[in-house]
Amino acid sequence: MASILPVRLSTWFPSPEINSSLANSATLFTLPKELVATRHRCYALFFTLLGILAIAKLLRHSFLRAKPRVDVPVLNLENTSHETAAKQWMYNYEELLHAGYKRFKHEVYQLWTPDGFVIVLSPDFLPEIRQLPDSICDFYSGVKESLLGEYKFLDLSGVLPIVGLKKNVTASLGETIPSFMEELLVAFPVVFSIGKEWSPLTVMPAMERIAVPTVGRVFVGHEICRLPSYIETQIAFGASVLGAAIKLRKTPHIFKPLMALFVPEIYRSLKCLRDIKKLLVPVIKARFAKHKAGGERTEDLVQFVMEGAEFEPKPTSIPRQAEQALIFSFGGVAAISTAMAQVLYDMAEHSHHIQPIRDEVNEIWDECDGQFTRAHLQRMVKMDSFFKESQRLNPANSTTINRLMRADFTLSNGLTLPKGSRFCVPASQVSLDPEVWEDPYEFDGFRYETLRNEKPENISQMQFPTPTTHSLHFGTGRHVCPGRFLAVVQMKLVTAVILRHYDFKLQDGETKRPHNVNFGPINTPSHIAKLDFRQIRELPAPRGSSS
Repeated sequence: MASILPVRLSTWFPSPEINSSLANSATLFTLPKELVATRHRCYALFFTLLGILAIAKLLRHSFLRAKPRVDVPVLNLENTSHETAAKQWMYNYEELLHAGYKRFKHEVYQLWTPDGFVIVLSPDFLPEIRQLPDSICDFYSGVKESLLGEYKFLDLSGVLPIVGLKKNVTASLGETIPSFMEELLVAFPVVFSIGKEWSPLTVMPAMERIAVPTVGRVFVGHEICRLPSYIETQIAFGASVLGAAIKLRKTPHIFKPLMALFVPEIYRSLKCLRDIKKLLVPVIKARFAKHKAGGERTEDLVQFVMEGAEFEPKPTSIPRQAEQALIFSFGGVAAISTAMAQVLYDMAEHSHHIQPIRDEVNEIWDECDGQFTRAHLQRMVKMDSFFKESQRLNPANSTTINRLMRADFTLSNGLTLPKGSRFCVPASQVSLDPEVWEDPYEFDGFRYETLRNEKPENISQMQFPTPTTHSLHFGTGRHVCPGRFLAVVQMKLVTAVILRHYDFKLQDGETKRPHNVNFGPINTPSHIAKLDFRQIRELPAPRGSSS
């Protein structure tokens, strides 16, 4: 007689009636061992076939993505392998852009990246592409791919926050300047705990801790922006997202889904999203109840999104609104803190600029007693010029107008950008073009002030937040950076506080600013570099009802 194994009844008789009738006489039923083994072999075969199909799909996708979709030169695949080309993209991106700009300044070429091909367009094509609708040339997907790569471990979608940034935050910047100053004067004594003797300060973390509450004031409101839990969550989220994106970009395409299971930064970023929901969901619910009762409004981005969500075809849930607050604040904090670190590093190296800008700050500060308006900030011309020069030589991203094609589009030269392809424009090379800029590799902090004075009719084009065909780091066209005016206002206030109350310099023995950290098109200031600071004037007490 064949040997037998016990098998639970519910495995073979899912009907509760059958199980009930049999349960009175026995709780176990026996089947031949061969039948059980056959069932296990079927399971094994099924999952093996499933795995083979998944691998085949990945291999097919890898094969297809390795084939160029447009017939233009692939700069980093001319005499090398895909693997080497991907490494060149990761670690020698600026050199590739420079070589491409020299060879194809008025043409089109492409680069092989860890995420497939990207087309690099000459700035000559800007008039044709800058106003294309998202149904043809998708801004949002392009930004997501530019930041995260092809493996999307984070949902960055959200139109309402961008609309709110344009219509609400930017429009009310003049009224929110006192709130920004209040947050700065609360944060500086904590972050810059420096006396009258020279002391080292790690610049980038300090700028993050200054930026989080000031950005948070207009994004999430004064009741949240100073909370240690909010500040720590915001900082941890930024570090985790960028860290995860870089690790996944370094991973070969076929292994990305598997690698994603073992990237701790992904789990940290998801934890930050859970933490922000615990913090913000009760606040948003309370505001919603007050809003329905006709109570007082809070002027910040969370309020705008909450009110606007009511009119969406599919209203954004309150937990998702909380996530969006963290995600879009991350963008503002990253932009302001990295730009400020670059400015301080550049000022420390080119220190002859410091006193003229400090004099400009002190004159305006004394005139208004530190109660700045937008008109006061617009008079800080030397500072504005320095910002623009710092960005010209140390942009946050070497490319701009990163887009994903949603439909075919034919350029004036006859080349069709096919649906599904990606393209960008080499902004950093435009900023270094000797046909545009005199001594383009020399740092001249007052370059744009001089150009203003030489051509007063072009003053607006020489201002830091103004995008032009020769200054593309804020983008251009329909999707020019919506937060650039917020960034400029906050950067000017931060710089004014520093220059009036602190002196700073390179550390002893250093003659050059700290080197940037580059990965692909992303260009960040050193996160570990220090400058020496000392206090030269007491900080005033913060003004405001929430101090």
